[in-house]
Amino acid sequence: MGAVYLAEDETLQRRVAIKIIHPEFTDDPEYQKRFTREALTVAAFQHPNIVTVYSSGWLQGKQYIVMEYVAGGTLHDLLLSRRPAPAEAIDMMGRLADALAYAHSHEVIHRDFKPRNVLLREDGTPVLSDFGVAKSQATQSSQTAVGLVVGNVRYMAPEQALGEAVTDRIDIYSLGLVLFEMLTGDLPVTHPVRTRQHQRDIVRLVGRQPGEFIARCLDVQPGARPSAVECRDWLAAYARRPPTAGLSRRALLGVAAGVVVAIAAALFGWRAGLLRPAHPAMAASAKLDVSITRLPAAVRIFVDARPVTADSIELAAGSHEIVAVAAGYYGEVRHVTLAAGNPADSLNFALEPTRLPTGDEQQRFLKLADAKALTDSDISQVGEHTLSTVLQAKQLHQAGQTTQFEAVSKDVETLRRFGDARSAVASLLIGSVLSGHVNRSQVTQSLIAASEAGDAMASLFIAVAYRESINAADRPVPPGDPLYRSYCQHLALAISQGWGDVAGEYWRHDRCTTDAGT
Repeated sequence: MGAVYLAEDETLQRRVAIKIIHPEFTDDPEYQKRFTREALTVAAFQHPNIVTVYSSGWLQGKQYIVMEYVAGGTLHDLLLSRRPAPAEAIDMMGRLADALAYAHSHEVIHRDFKPRNVLLREDGTPVLSDFGVAKSQATQSSQTAVGLVVGNVRYMAPEQALGEAVTDRIDIYSLGLVLFEMLTGDLPVTHPVRTRQHQRDIVRLVGRQPGEFIARCLDVQPGARPSAVECRDWLAAYARRPPTAGLSRRALLGVAAGVVVAIAAALFGWRAGLLRPAHPAMAASAKLDVSITRLPAAVRIFVDARPVTADSIELAAGSHEIVAVAAGYYGEVRHVTLAAGNPADSLNFALEPTRLPTGDEQQRFLKLADAKALTDSDISQVGEHTLSTVLQAKQLHQAGQTTQFEAVSKDVETLRRFGDARSAVASLLIGSVLSGHVNRSQVTQSLIAASEAGDAMASLFIAVAYRESINAADRPVPPGDPLYRSYCQHLALAISQGWGDVAGEYWRHDRCTTDAGT
């Protein structure tokens, strides 16, 4: 973009940074207008984690920006010298996510979020720099020559690298990459996240909860990534979780030696008649304080089928079933075992927003649903969670892994009972894939409720069930028949709810009309 100089403000007697923009970026009149508009916007920002812009203008044909001088180096410099502790990385990313949320609320996209653009104050506070300037480079179109070089290719979202239209979710993609780099020391080998295996690879390297969060940020579909506000809230909630004690290798050896001594003493005491087992009822009565964090805030939590609204709960030691559901998000079931003696535990839920399958995913699913044998590679071709779950259930059933199949089916049914829309869809599809057919008798009240609540996938598959019943009828079904009208009505719903490409094909093929769909 240009060169940056350290300068002295002689009037206010303070050091400032002055960026001089290369002339080739400023010759276009449209660029000049956009730059001026956005410079004014960023100059009005007041956020502790965004560098302060004091002024901007033109001098002797050169464009300049005067900004706060931040003396602690960059995050890039820090990563060259050491890897931050996980807690430090989470805290830093939480502050930067808040900065992005602030900017996005002012309709400014950074476009070049990377370690070199994160400055550090002398106390370590991260400050995001070059805010809004990179966005101004796209003069006429995101596909212009200038637009194509916006950002650092190592930290680019896929749609940004392709020169496509971008949204603020490109900043989220970059944030996920930077957080992964802070936690592991390098960028992920494979990104974006397209399959469950990609997600598992990230989780394996950084742990389940931060791994699942990063995988959401790196999703190939921009709409599946969290917003900056969601990122900020999740990182803040994760930072507040009860700390887990870390042990060095020497400490672990000491603990192991202590365990051996304790076991030997216990055996001696048992033989001497000095120890007796605790009464089972006493062990079962042990209570543990469990904190609960949820993202989004609207997540409903059920513990052993009982609703929990508080941020903490007291649970008995032993096994528990935890269900988390929220409208517009994929639900989650966890089977946890709490051990007596632990002073506290925590449950952190960050649900993934639902999305609709692409046309390609839909076609692959329909093909694989009829396959005689499924492999992990087959399933990885369908990234949408609902359809992927159905294929996994079919694969387990084909392989004769009855216990695992029943566990998956049980979790789907549990989520369906608690109002999870996509699990209502998955329940219908698992039954139809295994039986080889689908009809309106398989449409449950849960599925109807999901459709009425606005889930396009539920509406479409209700329509598909009605369509199969029409096709199986022993006589032609005329357009005025209630069955035909119900079919078209649910297609119209699916179209209005956002799945017009797939539902629209059915609509046109079967010649539905507005009258039939109302």
